[in-house]
Amino acid sequence: MHPHVPVKDTSHTFTTVVIDPGHGGKDSGTFSRGRRGPMVLEKVAALDVGLRLDGKLRAAGFHTVMTRRTDVFIPLDDRARISNRQENAIYVSIHFNDSPRRKIHGIETYYNSNTSVGLAEKIENHLDTVSRGEDRGVKYANFRVLRLNQYPAVLIECGFLSNKSEAVLAATSGYRENLANRIADAIYEQRYGTSDRSRAQATTAPVTINPPAPQ
Repeated sequence: MHPHVPVKDTSHTFTTVVIDPGHGGKDSGTFSRGRRGPMVLEKVAALDVGLRLDGKLRAAGFHTVMTRRTDVFIPLDDRARISNRQENAIYVSIHFNDSPRRKIHGIETYYNSNTSVGLAEKIENHLDTVSRGEDRGVKYANFRVLRLNQYPAVLIECGFLSNKSEAVLAATSGYRENLANRIADAIYEQRYGTSDRSRAQATTAPVTINPPAPQ
């Protein structure tokens, strides 16, 4: 059992965004199963969205930290540790969903601490403009990477790869770009009260830290 991790309320002051593309390496996550649809691995789609989000946030003046930039496996505890090493941060984990019921579709955003609710709601609201599926809403979860985080932390399920229509979307660069744009808009709005990132000075963005993979 891990002790309760006190969460710092940086939800309106953060200058760093920790981007955590789910899975990686030996852990592929879920994958699309349609016989005629495209093969989409969750770890690949999540990393692509994460890298796109990284560039958009740096252009908006945020300091960003990615838990992984390549196809490597990072244990869950280490993902939380990477976040907790930062100063004045929030944490955003990117995933794609799965269900044995193939008709289930839509985007959902999870949180664990009360300080994360506002961020989760903004992200879900912005992503509702991208998804062709239903808005599945904001939900509480006891996921390890959220529970062990000392900063406001959310986990986004960007659609169901088990649903043929959403798997087809997830395979396209356009959909992944839209996801990254809307998540960036939500993060910017959470920090500055507006989603208009054009006000940001791209030249102020610090260089991305790329933490070494834990041994």
